Amino acid sequence: MTNYEKFQLQWMIDHDHSLGELISALRDYQYDDPEDSDRISTPVSELFNEWEQDVGFDGEIWPCENEYYSCDDPLVADNDEFTQDVISYLNLQDDAYFEARGRKKEDVLADKDLIERIASEHRKCVESFGNEREWSVKDACDNEPGIS
Repeated sequence: MTNYEKFQLQWMIDHDHSLGELISALRDYQYDDPEDSDRISTPVSELFNEWEQDVGFDGEIWPCENEYYSCDDPLVADNDEFTQDVISYLNLQDDAYFEARGRKKEDVLADKDLIERIASEHRKCVESFGNEREWSVKDACDNEPGIS
């Protein structure tokens, strides 16, 4: 489970919403128009994304994942902008990304020395060579020094 998924669950608890209420809300959203066969046959993951964007809990919903990782994640909040870039980029990667590098996501994110080395390389590429931040953080994470 990612930090963001934990945050979503905690948000529901903090706003007094249960998992049962979430399931009921999704079911209601799915069957809002009983004659809309496309809506009824929508895969649950797609339905959830639409509900999250369009309806939520009576118009109330947690911040999107990018906003969460740029603001609310305590791992990000206490670091400089280049470290924040690295942590945000890594948080957005799926488990396969880390498995392909022989690592686990949670272990990489807990490795402060590794994060600092990657952030240092990222900073150097942006400040010394004028690289775009988005490209630079990806390059620093995916290549040397990287997470493998």
